[in-house]
Amino acid sequence: MSQLNWKYLILSAMFVVNTHITLFSQKLGKTLVFNYVTNGVIDSSWQNLTDTCELTFAKKLFYKDDKLQNLLSAGDKVNVRIGYDGQLTDEFAGYLVRFNAKIPLTMFFEDNMWVMKKGSITKSFGSNAKLTEVVDHIVKYYNSKFNAGFKSVVENAELGSFSVKDLTGAKILEKLKSTYGIYAYFRSDTLYVGFAYQIKEGSVNTVKYAFNRNIINDNLEYRTAEDSKIRIKAISIQKDNKKVIAFSGDADGGLHTVHLPIGMSKAAVEKQAKVEETRMRFDGYKGSLIGFYKPVIRHGDVCEVIDLEWPEREGRFLVDRVVTNFGVNGIRRMVQPGKKA
Repeated sequence: MSQLNWKYLILSAMFVVNTHITLFSQKLGKTLVFNYVTNGVIDSSWQNLTDTCELTFAKKLFYKDDKLQNLLSAGDKVNVRIGYDGQLTDEFAGYLVRFNAKIPLTMFFEDNMWVMKKGSITKSFGSNAKLTEVVDHIVKYYNSKFNAGFKSVVENAELGSFSVKDLTGAKILEKLKSTYGIYAYFRSDTLYVGFAYQIKEGSVNTVKYAFNRNIINDNLEYRTAEDSKIRIKAISIQKDNKKVIAFSGDADGGLHTVHLPIGMSKAAVEKQAKVEETRMRFDGYKGSLIGFYKPVIRHGDVCEVIDLEWPEREGRFLVDRVVTNFGVNGIRRMVQPGKKA
């Protein structure tokens, strides 16, 4: 590896912040190592398909006599590790998408979904397509054509009639989301595909956040079930691709669309819409909180909110999104709780 000889140490609450970033330059054919970044932002959510990372450097960077900008190209692989006092965690791995040529230099990265935004797939999966068949075909295509080395974890779901024409893997996953409410995201080299919160990854990690302890700041708003105005739209795609739709809840409430399994009857869809309305009317928080680097938390984990002054406001919530900021100002995580766990 070729070391860029920068070291920036930050003392924060008796800890030293460390950054270790490796970037493989295709033009150089070498891996560059950065142990300094002015600011970094990693945005990770099951809702967004693609996790992203931005790295900003306030100073000019050179490798030997050449500007760093001249050595960068789309597709350069990056790995980002951050932590305190040499105890680092893997936070992001992906590919360079673009960069600016100004000072400060900012590089923009995407996770493995960047690979799935290349190529073209055309295939008919028949009238009784299964989700596992579709995802297996996508993964095999990218492993064969791009030597991606992807694996997958997929929920069992029937799709009915399903075909694609000249679509990238990412576009197919977007089609699954818009048509069936099926979500997809990468964790390292593994593609997870299924319905929100229902993907099984083993034991669920639970992280505790307590007001006046490890919550630095928040815009959390506590709401009771009586305060909630909710309108549920439940959809079941039929095998002929027609939709059975049912509504439940307040006519002027915030709309939540629920995609149900293939081929459900009208009565079953109406019943499930009512069940979903009841489930979503709960006492709890909306908004986000700011925490420290530790505890480490990811989307899909459980965030347990503790309020010693108002115990009735405590609860366990599945995490929708985590945004990690790091650099000269230390390390902070923005955690966005979702549905009750």
